[in-house]
Amino acid sequence: MVLLASILAPVAHAQCTLATDADGVVINELLPNPDGVDGGQEWVEILNTSGGEVDLEGWQIAAGTSVFSTSDPLPATTLPDGDRVVVGQSALSEVDLVVSGFVLPNAGSNADAVQLRDCEGTAVDTVVYGSPNTDGWLDDDLAVATSLAPVPGSGASLARLPDGVDTDDSGADFDVLLVPTPMEANDGPELDCGGPASGIRINELLPDPEGADAGGEWVELFHAGTAPVDLTGWVLQAGTSAFATMAELPSSVLAPGELLLVGGEQVATADVVADVSLGNATSSSDGVRIVDCAGVVVDTVIYGAPNDGETPFVDDTGAVATSLAVAPGEASSLQRLSDGWDTDQSGSDFVVAAEPTPGLSNPPIEPIVCTPDQGSVTVNEILPDPDGEDAGSEFVELFNAADVEASVEGWMLSAATQDFDSIDVVLPQGSRIPPRGFLVVGGAEVASADVVAAFSLGNGTDTDGLRLLDCDGAVVDTVVYGDSPNADGIVDDRGEVVEPYGDPGSADVLARVEDGLDTDMASDWAVKARATPGESNVPEPGMGVVVEEPRGCAARSEPRDVQSPRDVDDPTSAAVACDQSPVGGSSLALWLAAVAVARRRRVHR
Repeated sequence: MVLLASILAPVAHAQCTLATDADGVVINELLPNPDGVDGGQEWVEILNTSGGEVDLEGWQIAAGTSVFSTSDPLPATTLPDGDRVVVGQSALSEVDLVVSGFVLPNAGSNADAVQLRDCEGTAVDTVVYGSPNTDGWLDDDLAVATSLAPVPGSGASLARLPDGVDTDDSGADFDVLLVPTPMEANDGPELDCGGPASGIRINELLPDPEGADAGGEWVELFHAGTAPVDLTGWVLQAGTSAFATMAELPSSVLAPGELLLVGGEQVATADVVADVSLGNATSSSDGVRIVDCAGVVVDTVIYGAPNDGETPFVDDTGAVATSLAVAPGEASSLQRLSDGWDTDQSGSDFVVAAEPTPGLSNPPIEPIVCTPDQGSVTVNEILPDPDGEDAGSEFVELFNAADVEASVEGWMLSAATQDFDSIDVVLPQGSRIPPRGFLVVGGAEVASADVVAAFSLGNGTDTDGLRLLDCDGAVVDTVVYGDSPNADGIVDDRGEVVEPYGDPGSADVLARVEDGLDTDMASDWAVKARATPGESNVPEPGMGVVVEEPRGCAARSEPRDVQSPRDVDDPTSAAVACDQSPVGGSSLALWLAAVAVARRRRVHR
């Protein structure tokens, strides 16, 4: 019980207990990010385990994002051994002492700190939470803190577990409680229901089913531990900017080695039917986590990039997640390399599975080894509008201009009809392009496809685009095609809104005039009637060729120089010289007229 002295006759600060006599007085729990508006709702719980009574008069709460700011002094307050007091910003039901002047930061982008000080301003206890510690906060050993407590989400508290434990190591002493416990023990017997040591893991998830997502998403859990776990009160959470509960698990016991599938109403094999709604990680990281009945986070998966939200997601180490699983794209799942495999690093633990296995054991998969862009791989040819039904017949051809093999596993394709807001294909483990060779990504009907994937390219109405990104999410190559002008504002590799590089009609392809030629200009491309997936765009001597419509002179303002005799003799080359007039000059106009007559007529040489 906290005993409050009369404010009319306060005890002099000189009588307060000093830090040297307060070993065992700790910040036991804090709520830095309440649900809704933070102001007035934050609080700090102080616990006395010193073995004797302490006088808190004149003590202060200090907190900051880069430097400490202190609260008003605490009033005369006697705290017996074993008791606790909650210091808050306003008169909430859980608050014992209302003190103005302190604000608890949320550690949104780097580490923040909270400190308890005696009446002479000496530190009694310090908590450093969030990551990284770029401001060099010191721990209670007066060293720059390297062990950092996790960041509690909205409505969650940061609490010592076990209650009152203090090793001066914030990362070891503190964990997140989804259900705060002001004026109560943080680890009462009723809250002991599993935790990270239980072995329950998120094993596989499908965020973006083919077609409509609603009702078709699912999360598979696996028990990698050694003892049965009662899942009563456990919840599954997901979020695109912050975690929220989407499913409460039923009262059931999961035995070691067993799987539990939580899915929407369209998931026929679901053990638990729930309103599962997962983010597709189209523009930034999303997350899924499982939380036990005590509110302790047991397992977390962060996927997609970048992890740059207002409050970035943290991983199971309590640090802002930098190891990110790949956003799987439509119809593919994220699965652990093998059932229960867990290093607390999402990018290392999870790979994309083109054939999901809901409710079944994960087939072991070798991890993706990320090889970022080395400057040799480009999009070389695309078929956005096949003759007849598009589904399953579209393809994208990549070309490797280097004299060594290029690894593109984990690389991604994004198709845009208005903007690049989603990942449509993630190239699987083992995707390689031979030296001066090709890799074809196509639908199930593309016989020459090296990677079969379900995706859909825009047909060029109001301008569409295709983008290749490497496994780090960096833009490698962009193709802009379709109707002119570029009404949708699709941007190129330089971030500029440009005129389309070509407008392929039904059964036409858009292909580079020379394999791998990439100047980020429309003149690199031509519309062709003959598709060559997996083959060179430049026909061998003696083969029938198609005279194509050149692109680029009128599409961009830069003049082009004649590069070689071939550029003059071959009307399929986009390097033909032109001026900057709106119609390209009289000589160009005559040339275009001639090409218009000959377009798509086969010429035998």
